[in-house]
Amino acid sequence: MLLLAAAAGAAPAQPPREPDMWAAFERILAREPEVRQRVEESRRRFSDAGETVAGWDIEGADTDLLLAALPGGLDGNVLADPGPPGESDGELRTSRPLAEIVPADWTLVLRYGEVDLHPRHSAVLFISPASLGHVVFSRARRWRRGNTSCWGPIRGVAVYRPAGAPADDPARLALETAASFASAEGQSVCERFEGDLARGFTRTWFLPDGRPLIGINRRSAGGRSVARPLAELLDRR
Repeated sequence: MLLLAAAAGAAPAQPPREPDMWAAFERILAREPEVRQRVEESRRRFSDAGETVAGWDIEGADTDLLLAALPGGLDGNVLADPGPPGESDGELRTSRPLAEIVPADWTLVLRYGEVDLHPRHSAVLFISPASLGHVVFSRARRWRRGNTSCWGPIRGVAVYRPAGAPADDPARLALETAASFASAEGQSVCERFEGDLARGFTRTWFLPDGRPLIGINRRSAGGRSVARPLAELLDRR
């Protein structure tokens, strides 16, 4: 899926969209058995769940309310890692079209599925760093359960190259993308955040029936999320 060179004076051609995202990922991983094995190990973490926790969806902070009260509201603020831009993951709770979010001078390199969902659906957009400065955007349907934020299977993924970032091999980017998302195929999860805007938030992962995801929570123990303006997370200056 190479980005075609534009003719002089013409707009750059868009990369073809793979409508069946999961089938595309399976084709990519079928050529890389060692990577596929790591993906299967990661998938098993989604089945490593404990017993249902009483009150799991009642405790914790109402992060929707806290983010909505910030300048820019839910559409303009992310919950993200506290690291520098370009190295931090973030989640933006919005159904806004991706074209309204991605800087105009960034180049679309790869796309799978449907990243833009109908605006009547509540959605979450995940923003993640990739190799050589590329940025991955992925979208899922979202719903609230008590104080937890839940989201369903990823519906679409788009990979962009920020202005000034070096080009990467599309095949390598495709493999990296497939390996990152294939382990979550068909999964729905809920996040419970505890903390506040001043100190940041810890998060605990659950299945929608209230069973904690033991393996994922163990790997993320000690991590902290902070509220940041979306523009700060996307800043590449």
